[in-house]
Parts: sequence; C-alpha cells; structure tokens
Amino acid sequence: ESAFLWRVAKLDWAVWAVSLAGTLVAGAQVGLGISIALALMFVIYESATPNVVQLGRLPGTRVYRNVRQYAEAEAVPGMLLVRIGAPIYFANTQHISERLRRFEARAQEAAAAAGGPRVQFLVLDLSPVQHVDASAVRVLFDLAAELHSRGIQFVAANPSDRVAAMFERSGLLDALGPDPLFVRVHDAVEHCRHLLAENAAEQQRDDQQRER
Repeated sequence: ESAFLWRVAKLDWAVWAVSLAGTLVAGAQVGLGISIALALMFVIYESATPNVVQLGRLPGTRVYRNVRQYAEAEAVPGMLLVRIGAPIYFANTQHISERLRRFEARAQEAAAAAGGPRVQFLVLDLSPVQHVDASAVRVLFDLAAELHSRGIQFVAANPSDRVAAMFERSGLLDALGPDPLFVRVHDAVEHCRHLLAENAAEQQRDDQQRER
C-alpha cells in the first residue's frame, strides 16, 4: 500500500505516513484524528484554490481546451476565454479574481506584442460550477464593473440552472448587459466575434468621416 500511494499520489502517501506515525506514537484514535484533520485541510485548500485555466480553440474545431495542456490551442483575437473548475464561494473568490486579472494582463500584453486587437470580451466557461454563493455574486458584480471600466464585456457559457437562477435573482444578468449567457463556449465566442466585427466596422466609418 505504501509503495502504491508513493507511486500514484505522493500527497496521499504523506497523509498516510503522518497518520501511521501518529498511530504508532499516540494510539489509533490519535492517528485517526490526524488523518481526518489532514484530509479536511487538503479539501479546504483545494476548494479555496480551484483550477482556473485559460482556454484556446483547437484548430479546425469548435472545441476549447486548456492552453497549457494543449499546446496547439489558439487564443481567440479580442477575447479572453477562462474556465473555472469548482463552485465559487467566499473562500475562493479572491483567488479566482486574481487569476482572472493575471490572465487579462497577459492577454493584453500578448495582443499588443502581436499587433492584434486588445481584449474586449471575457468569456467564462462555468460548466464545472454547480454553486455560487451571495459573496461570489457580489465579487462578480465588482469584477464586471472593473472590466467595463477597461472596455471589456463579461459573458458566461454553460452555467447550471442553479447558477443561472442565482445570477437572475441577484440582478447580475441585467448588470452584464444584453445576451450575457450562452449554452456553449463556441456560441459565446461567435457572438463576441460578431460584436467585434461590428465595432471594427463602426470605428472604420468614424475614421473615414474624420478624414473627410
């Protein structure tokens, strides 16, 4: 068992080893208490630091995957695509917000370096998110306002029924603007791509009128 845990999951091996040591030194009850306490600590840590990843489009498909896991995944010009991999609640809102700001800063830098359009849309894939508490909704309100101040619109893809209902009851959907929710990430991307094209055409017309 020890060799298996070491080979498969070293963190689980560490919990097992500490619990065994506690059992040998102080008895079975103490060892069991240590194992339960450690397990709870790791669960809390995992939930407080959920997996938040940037997504890219696999070439020639409508599939979007983690850009760190799939080297061929391509960023979508003018957009930042992010997946949140756990329920959002008071203990992890700061971690999620910091990751989103970091992703945005990097995406804006990459767009500027490549001479492409700046990021104007944040698309959040909420498919793994089964619960959002009131504290998280308040943070999303603040995040939407912060993004709006920088000219970025926030839309969401594939929220669960519970999450979508929470957004509606709180008024977040109205704050996000027209068409903030989509069934698939690809639907959100196509919607944002259409708006980007409209904005570019309008900017071009304005530039032509000023030249006249």
